[in-house]
Amino acid sequence: MEQAYQKGDYVRYGTNGVCVIADVEPIPSADRRSITTYYVLHPVAESGTRIFVPLDNPTLLGKMRAVLTRSEIDHAIRESACTPLEWLPDRNRRTEAFKTIIKNAQPLPLLQLCSCIHARRSTLALEGKRLSGSDEAFLKQAEKLVENEFSFSLGLPRQDVSAYIHSLWEETTNQ
Repeated sequence: MEQAYQKGDYVRYGTNGVCVIADVEPIPSADRRSITTYYVLHPVAESGTRIFVPLDNPTLLGKMRAVLTRSEIDHAIRESACTPLEWLPDRNRRTEAFKTIIKNAQPLPLLQLCSCIHARRSTLALEGKRLSGSDEAFLKQAEKLVENEFSFSLGLPRQDVSAYIHSLWEETTNQ
């Protein structure tokens, strides 16, 4: 059971956002017959919360990854500008697709989702209409996930992340 991360490392854990590995701790089972080693994560945005991730659970470990660097963030933003997500008119298909993107919490699809919903919102506004509540909720979830990690990695306040993304999108599409 090899450790990929060390105490003090910052990781992204699923939809919990950026976490610091507070400890790597062996914990005995309830019957005390076995010991499992866990990463003990503390979400940066939620003080007092602890998440235990067993090192012998590949599914849960698969939700962990190192936080993105500035160059990785810039690459994801530029890539999302070049590969837009198409709006799915069928509400059920769209809901399932959006749920999967949120659950996987990967930066490129999250950026594509935000861009797609913003574009749809603009189109509807021209027709005097509004986004559905569920589409608004997906947008808020995706933006929160993106802002959490990008703010941390870029050293920007959360409210400045959107402007950073939009400037790179414009720079990319105007080339």
